[in-house]
Order: sequence, then C-alpha cells, then structure tokens
Amino acid sequence: MGFENLEPLDIYQGIFTLIFVIISILVGFRILLKYFELNRKEIIAIGVAWLGISTAWWGNSFSFLMYVLVNSKLDLLTYILIENAFMPIALICWIYAFAYLGYPRIYKKIVIIFTIIGILYEIFLISALIINPEIIGTLEGAFDSNYTIIPDIFRIFALFTVCITGILFGKILLKSDDKVIKWKGIFLMLGIITFVIAAILDVILTLNPFELVLVRGLLILSSFEYYLGFFLSERLANLFIKKK
Repeated sequence: MGFENLEPLDIYQGIFTLIFVIISILVGFRILLKYFELNRKEIIAIGVAWLGISTAWWGNSFSFLMYVLVNSKLDLLTYILIENAFMPIALICWIYAFAYLGYPRIYKKIVIIFTIIGILYEIFLISALIINPEIIGTLEGAFDSNYTIIPDIFRIFALFTVCITGILFGKILLKSDDKVIKWKGIFLMLGIITFVIAAILDVILTLNPFELVLVRGLLILSSFEYYLGFFLSERLANLFIKKK
C-alpha cells in the first residue's frame, strides 16, 4: 500500500475520483444493457457517450489505484491517451443520440460535421503523442495533469456542445404532454448542467477537501441524473409527479 507516502488531499482526490469513475462505468454499462431490452441503436450511443465523457478522470483514478496497489503510476503517454482519446468518440456518440432523437430529419448532416471535427482532433492527438506527449500535456502533483491549449480548447468545445444540445433536447422533452417524459427532460437538463458546472469547478478551483468533495459529489450526481434523463421508470416518475 502506498498511502503512507501521499498527502491527505491526494488520498481524498484519488478516492473520490475513483468513486466517480466506478459509478460512471456502472451507469454507462447499465445504459448499454438497456439496448438488449429495448433494441434501439441510439441507446448504445447514449451509453458510450457517458463512458467516454467520464474518461477525462480515468487517468487520475487509475494512476491512484495503481499507486495504492503496486506502488507505481501511469506513464505520461498512457495517462494522456486514456484521458483524451475517447473524448471525440464520446462527443460524436452524444451528437448522434441528440440529433437522432431530437432532429431526425437532419441528424446525418449534424453527425458528419462532428465526426470530421472528431477525426481531425484524433489525428492531431495521435500525431502529437508519437512525436512528443508533452505537446498535449504534462503530469503534475501526485496524480494530476496539465494540458496545453489545443486539448483545452477541444474540451471547452465539447463541454459547450454537450451543454447546449443537452438543454435543447431537454426542452423538446418538456413540451410533451406525457408527465413522465417531461420529468425525463428535467433530469436530462439537470444531469448535463450539473456535469458542466462540476467540470468547470474542477478546473478553476484549487480543490481543498471541501471543494473536492463538492465537485466529485456533483459529478456523481450528474451520472444518476443523466441516467434518469433517458430511463426514468414510470414508478419513480409517479413519485415526483405526486410530490409536485
């Protein structure tokens, strides 16, 4: 065990980030399993989108887990690859699900645009990693990373895109006469907004113990809200409807 060589804040960050990652993986796979129940291909995109988005915290949590178990950490290339390579895939999957469900007449055109953007970023990422991983970012602290401007710009672009499209899709659901669907729209917008707020706070705050628990708590909450935004059961929805 490597706990004795870590600062308390590093331990808290590693544990709470790992909890978020584990919950996100479980939520993502739970969504994927829904495909076999409902046989709808967009469900695969919804599940992969959430799994891919959560990979932005995988490097931190996996490096922490390795350090605790085998007293080692992820190397720079692996760390950066894990946290960045799946982001474009997640964005494309999200856009596919959003456009397919919300704008079925033009979803192919929307998906093509974002696929081109995603491919270009992947080409840049792989090329940079081959040449010198520090073009993308560096490791700092016990388990953290610091990225250069292009990866940061792509992350901001992805967050902005997910936030806007998530709110738009939520508004579409809110227009339904079905109260269950309306509550799905509420949870979807809450999930997207909570995630974006948490991701922004994760960047701008210094993350003392209180801030760390707050940010990771918001990330965990966003996982459940995202899931309920698509798969809120009628039984649970009725509880909210009665309370309202």
